Amino acid sequence: MAQLPMYPAKTGSPYTTTTAGITTSDTSISVVDLGVLPAAPGICLLYESSTKYERCIYSAKSGSSGAGTITVSRSGDGHASTDGSNGPLVFDSGIRVLRTITSYDHDLFKANIEDLETRKITASGVTYENLSTNGDIGTGSTQVSQGNHSHSDKAPIANPSFTGEVVTASYKRDTSWSITSQSYVAGNWYRLIQTTTSNLGISFRAKIFHSSKHQVVEVSLAKGTGPDSGSMVWTAEINTGGVYAYSPVILEVRVVNDGANQPTYIDVNFAADVTCALIIAIEYIQGSSSALVSSGEGADMGTTAVGVVFPIANIVRSWGCSKYASGPIATLDASGNFSVVGNLTADAFNSITGLSSLTPLIDGTAAIGVSTNASRADHVHPTDTSRAAASHSHGNVTTDGKVGSTANLPLITTTAGAIMAGSFGTDANTFCQGNDSRLSNDRNPAISAMTAETDIAADDYLPVYDASATANRKATVANLLSSRLNELTRSIILLGSSAEVPASSGGAADTVTVATNGQIIAGTKFEAGSSDLYAQWRFRLPYNYKSSTGFKYKVGFLVKTASGASTTVIFGLQALIVGDGGTIDTAWGTAVELTTDVSSVAANVLKISAESAQITPALAPSGLTVAGGEEIFFRIYRKGTDTSAADVLLTDVYLTYTTDKYEDV
Repeated sequence: MAQLPMYPAKTGSPYTTTTAGITTSDTSISVVDLGVLPAAPGICLLYESSTKYERCIYSAKSGSSGAGTITVSRSGDGHASTDGSNGPLVFDSGIRVLRTITSYDHDLFKANIEDLETRKITASGVTYENLSTNGDIGTGSTQVSQGNHSHSDKAPIANPSFTGEVVTASYKRDTSWSITSQSYVAGNWYRLIQTTTSNLGISFRAKIFHSSKHQVVEVSLAKGTGPDSGSMVWTAEINTGGVYAYSPVILEVRVVNDGANQPTYIDVNFAADVTCALIIAIEYIQGSSSALVSSGEGADMGTTAVGVVFPIANIVRSWGCSKYASGPIATLDASGNFSVVGNLTADAFNSITGLSSLTPLIDGTAAIGVSTNASRADHVHPTDTSRAAASHSHGNVTTDGKVGSTANLPLITTTAGAIMAGSFGTDANTFCQGNDSRLSNDRNPAISAMTAETDIAADDYLPVYDASATANRKATVANLLSSRLNELTRSIILLGSSAEVPASSGGAADTVTVATNGQIIAGTKFEAGSSDLYAQWRFRLPYNYKSSTGFKYKVGFLVKTASGASTTVIFGLQALIVGDGGTIDTAWGTAVELTTDVSSVAANVLKISAESAQITPALAPSGLTVAGGEEIFFRIYRKGTDTSAADVLLTDVYLTYTTDKYEDV
């Protein structure tokens, strides 16, 4: 297995404290001093008490010291808590955060040591510890080392007196490197591995680990000189291990071969934006001593499409050559499974090597065919005389859709339904033109020919068109008059000059404004101030008032003094309906307010507000059935807390209501 990542410790295990509470979904933890925690990535303990703590892996610190935040994972590898299911916990501000040696550290040490023990190479009781610096085992000149021994980039010695199997030079180099935690963008390619620039043969197997998501991707690559001088042949095999309970993070692998005497690269891309660290382990290398593999350091190669791309699913293989494509040709289904559809070589596909010299077949029963000859691009099939020619007719209808040669004639069918050109006239089987004088009001009655109705009764009918049913209907007069056509909007205008102003505090003041050019406008003055100012009206409620819809209103007012920037005037309106037996000393209905922008408005400028939402009057007595004719009170006020310091003159209140009765009686 690959060595598992281990995390740095902190001498004395000092602790810092949190500066804010922590919920179960928080992954950014604010602390007093970042300096007590080793550099990221690392392990930290969120400690409240011996019965409540949580162990997390942190992937980043906002700084090296002082107050800041750490980014933690609240689940997955390395995470544990005193919750029964190892889930994230809720903490108050001020708990301890520290790096201490944990059971997870111990498990990592143990697993890595046991892994190293399995890597020891033993040959006839001699272990790799007996290798000298020049790669020899012992001092005897007739001794040979095993083919899989390791040492410092030295070639093994070919034994001159060894008469058995021929030993060729091979090189084994176990190596690995880490790409520290960095951000990867979904859709971009990132370079991880680069081979030699030489054409000499090289093969290796690399493993790419994403340990926190339990994903291992194995790439085997062999490259060497092709069948023609200077060409570059390569073979790749990609295999992915299980990903535990996580979705795959590494989505695709691609091989980018730059050709003869050029490097070959291994790139990967990711299923989603992710920040993580990767480990690349090279299990072995064979080839020339210079055929080494180096790290691409996770360089961002962008989205440019190059090379051969392999999705991460099962085992997939591909063959490539800088001059020819060779090997099986495969298709890939949605599940990532490859199906071989043919074999491609330098001069044939599925054994088809020549071009046909035979005449193409005429139309017949569909068949795949068995010939190994390929058709030429300019081949021509014989004409099928059993089919209609390109230029032909169907009775009187020509190929281009014409019947006869005269324009503006009707079409008529004759014996057995055959189509032919018709004619206009007065006889049977002829047609009447649209401007024929015979088309009079007798056939298309005009409204002027109808008898006038002098006494329309409720049960008389009127024609109507039902749009929802897209059909003609008839309606009685009674039905029409009681329909939604009578739900009309009516209006009432309350003049500011006719308002009743309370004599006690809180009342507005009557006033008249005369313009420079002699215009007179009367109304009720509402001065700016911190207190609400009131005025009201009273009248009989119309009989055609539909009580379920209430009232809406607009206000018109004159800005008497200039208003400052970013200011508004607020008016509110309330209503009360008093019927027979009701008391007028009843609480007003809920007020509906209107806010009008008067920013930087000059003096003596008239403003009209937007329309309000519905106002529902209060009822006295409670539960009153409103039938019309009741007394209705309206009270308007200017809100003392609006933001304008300008005095305003209320000129009118424009009320609207809905009626469902034709007459106001």
